[in-house]
Amino acid sequence: MNRAIALACVLLLTACSSDSVTVQKAWVRAPLPGRSMTAGYFELHNQTKRPVIVTGASADGFGAVSIHETRLDEAGISRMVGVEQLELAPDERVEFAPGGLHLMLMRPQREFTKGEIVPVTLLFADGATLHVSATVREDAP
Repeated sequence: MNRAIALACVLLLTACSSDSVTVQKAWVRAPLPGRSMTAGYFELHNQTKRPVIVTGASADGFGAVSIHETRLDEAGISRMVGVEQLELAPDERVEFAPGGLHLMLMRPQREFTKGEIVPVTLLFADGATLHVSATVREDAP
Protein backbone atom coordinates (compact mmCIF):
# COMPACT_ATOMS: atom_id res chain seq x y z
CA MET A 1 0.00 0.00 0.00
CA ASN A 2 1.47 3.35 -0.94
CA ARG A 3 1.77 6.21 1.55
CA ALA A 4 -1.05 8.29 0.04
CA ILE A 5 -3.54 5.44 0.39
CA ALA A 6 -2.35 4.67 3.92
CA LEU A 7 -2.69 8.34 4.91
CA ALA A 8 -6.18 8.51 3.38
CA CYS A 9 -7.21 5.41 5.39
CA VAL A 10 -5.89 6.93 8.63
CA LEU A 11 -7.70 10.22 7.95
CA LEU A 12 -10.93 8.39 7.14
CA LEU A 13 -10.73 6.29 10.31
CA THR A 14 -9.99 9.40 12.36
CA ALA A 15 -12.96 11.24 10.86
CA CYS A 16 -15.26 8.30 11.59
CA SER A 17 -14.10 7.74 15.15
CA SER A 18 -16.15 8.92 18.09
CA ASP A 19 -13.11 10.80 19.47
CA SER A 20 -14.06 14.17 18.04
CA VAL A 21 -15.99 17.34 18.62
CA THR A 22 -19.26 17.39 16.66
CA VAL A 23 -21.90 19.94 15.80
CA GLN A 24 -25.54 19.20 15.09
CA LYS A 25 -28.58 21.30 14.17
CA ALA A 26 -26.56 24.33 13.06
CA TRP A 27 -28.58 27.30 11.86
CA VAL A 28 -28.29 31.04 11.40
CA ARG A 29 -31.19 33.43 11.89
CA ALA A 30 -31.85 35.27 8.63
CA PRO A 31 -30.57 38.83 9.07
CA LEU A 32 -33.34 41.41 9.00
CA PRO A 33 -32.95 44.00 6.22
CA GLY A 34 -30.78 46.88 7.35
CA ARG A 35 -29.59 45.10 10.51
CA SER A 36 -25.85 44.81 11.16
CA MET A 37 -25.98 41.51 13.07
CA THR A 38 -27.72 38.21 13.53
CA ALA A 39 -27.10 35.03 15.52
CA GLY A 40 -26.00 31.43 14.97
CA TYR A 41 -27.08 28.38 16.95
CA PHE A 42 -26.13 24.69 17.20
CA GLU A 43 -25.47 21.78 19.55
CA LEU A 44 -21.80 21.20 20.36
CA HIS A 45 -20.65 17.83 21.71
CA ASN A 46 -17.14 17.04 22.96
CA GLN A 47 -16.81 13.31 22.29
CA THR A 48 -13.12 13.27 23.19
CA LYS A 49 -11.48 12.05 26.37
CA ARG A 50 -9.99 15.49 27.10
CA PRO A 51 -11.37 18.98 27.66
CA VAL A 52 -11.56 21.24 24.61
CA ILE A 53 -11.69 25.03 24.56
CA VAL A 54 -13.56 26.98 21.89
CA THR A 55 -11.89 30.38 21.47
CA GLY A 56 -13.86 31.89 18.62
CA ALA A 57 -15.42 31.48 15.21
CA SER A 58 -15.63 32.91 11.73
CA ALA A 59 -18.37 32.73 9.10
CA ASP A 60 -18.37 33.32 5.35
CA GLY A 61 -20.25 36.49 4.50
CA PHE A 62 -19.83 38.20 7.88
CA GLY A 63 -17.23 40.78 8.89
CA ALA A 64 -16.89 39.49 12.46
CA VAL A 65 -18.10 36.62 14.64
CA SER A 66 -17.94 36.24 18.41
CA ILE A 67 -19.37 34.02 21.12
CA HIS A 68 -21.99 35.64 23.37
CA GLU A 69 -24.33 34.58 26.12
CA THR A 70 -27.61 36.19 27.10
CA ARG A 71 -27.80 36.59 30.88
CA LEU A 72 -30.17 38.24 33.32
CA ASP A 73 -28.58 41.00 35.39
CA GLU A 74 -29.45 41.84 39.02
CA ALA A 75 -32.43 43.91 37.86
CA GLY A 76 -33.79 41.02 35.77
CA ILE A 77 -32.84 42.67 32.48
CA SER A 78 -31.46 40.48 29.67
CA ARG A 79 -27.97 41.46 28.57
CA MET A 80 -25.58 39.95 26.06
CA VAL A 81 -22.11 39.24 27.42
CA GLY A 82 -19.09 38.32 25.32
CA VAL A 83 -17.56 34.89 26.03
CA GLU A 84 -13.80 34.82 25.40
CA GLN A 85 -13.56 31.04 25.55
CA LEU A 86 -15.82 28.11 26.25
CA GLU A 87 -14.42 24.95 27.85
CA LEU A 88 -16.18 21.63 27.32
CA ALA A 89 -15.37 18.67 29.53
CA PRO A 90 -15.07 15.20 27.99
CA ASP A 91 -18.48 14.04 26.72
CA GLU A 92 -20.06 17.41 27.55
CA ARG A 93 -22.82 18.83 25.34
CA VAL A 94 -23.52 22.54 25.08
CA GLU A 95 -26.48 24.07 23.29
CA PHE A 96 -26.15 27.40 21.52
CA ALA A 97 -29.79 28.55 21.50
CA PRO A 98 -31.93 31.70 21.49
CA GLY A 99 -31.83 33.27 24.95
CA GLY A 100 -28.53 31.58 25.88
CA LEU A 101 -25.16 30.93 24.28
CA HIS A 102 -24.98 31.96 20.63
CA LEU A 103 -22.66 33.18 17.92
CA MET A 104 -23.02 36.87 17.12
CA LEU A 105 -22.60 37.21 13.36
CA MET A 106 -21.84 40.86 12.67
CA ARG A 107 -21.56 43.06 9.61
CA PRO A 108 -23.25 40.87 6.97
CA GLN A 109 -21.48 41.47 3.68
CA ARG A 110 -24.45 40.53 1.50
CA GLU A 111 -28.09 39.43 1.62
CA PHE A 112 -28.87 35.92 2.91
CA THR A 113 -31.88 33.85 1.88
CA LYS A 114 -33.87 31.24 3.77
CA GLY A 115 -32.43 27.75 3.15
CA GLU A 116 -28.99 29.03 2.17
CA ILE A 117 -25.93 27.37 3.78
CA VAL A 118 -23.47 29.57 5.69
CA PRO A 119 -20.03 28.01 6.25
CA VAL A 120 -18.98 28.58 9.88
CA THR A 121 -15.59 27.67 11.35
CA LEU A 122 -15.15 27.10 15.09
CA LEU A 123 -11.68 27.83 16.47
CA PHE A 124 -10.08 25.89 19.33
CA ALA A 125 -7.29 26.77 21.78
CA ASP A 126 -5.07 23.97 20.44
CA GLY A 127 -5.20 25.45 16.92
CA ALA A 128 -7.77 22.98 15.61
CA THR A 129 -10.77 24.12 13.59
CA LEU A 130 -14.18 22.61 12.96
CA HIS A 131 -16.07 23.47 9.77
CA VAL A 132 -19.84 23.62 10.12
CA SER A 133 -22.63 24.14 7.59
CA ALA A 134 -25.37 26.30 9.10
CA THR A 135 -28.74 26.69 7.38
CA VAL A 136 -30.30 30.16 7.20
CA ARG A 137 -33.74 30.09 8.88
CA GLU A 138 -36.26 32.70 9.90
CA ASP A 139 -37.16 30.94 13.16
CA ALA A 140 -35.82 28.21 15.45
CA PRO A 141 -36.36 24.68 14.10
